[in-house]
Amino acid sequence: MYGPDDCFLFVYGTLKRGLANHDYLNGATFVSSGHVVGTIWWLTAGIPIIRVPTKSIMVRGNHADPDDDIQRLKIVEQRPPRSHGAPLVDGEIFKLPREKFVQLLPRIDALEDFHGPESSVYIRVAVMAIPDIETGMEPLAAWTYVDANPQLLRKPIMKGGFP
Repeated sequence: MYGPDDCFLFVYGTLKRGLANHDYLNGATFVSSGHVVGTIWWLTAGIPIIRVPTKSIMVRGNHADPDDDIQRLKIVEQRPPRSHGAPLVDGEIFKLPREKFVQLLPRIDALEDFHGPESSVYIRVAVMAIPDIETGMEPLAAWTYVDANPQLLRKPIMKGGFP
């Protein structure tokens, strides 16, 4: 279903199919609906954002070199963290060939206001994404955008995902 050079992105807000910013994923292939461990919140600006447990973060993106981020993920991917019984955020998993991922990432980083791990509303991290059970797929490492500043969180979204 996927090869060693494929990269995955977990989206939970306006990048989802049918929503306002899905066109940013031009060239990506929908893999499955899925989940990541965490909680989803509204930012004070009325935008959804997720918080994931620190132990769930496999790699933090560095913005300057997406290709380096992918290499660092391949090193830790052999030992994925597990979380049982934790709350889950609903979203969608997309697959992109590595070259396309590296090409699209700066544009998505800009949309998500990711300028590096210290100066952003969102940070890009790799976590384990859990495809829907009926796919028969194992959890896989996927990049997503999570909160960089908990003080901006306004209130939790009570269900598992953004509409």
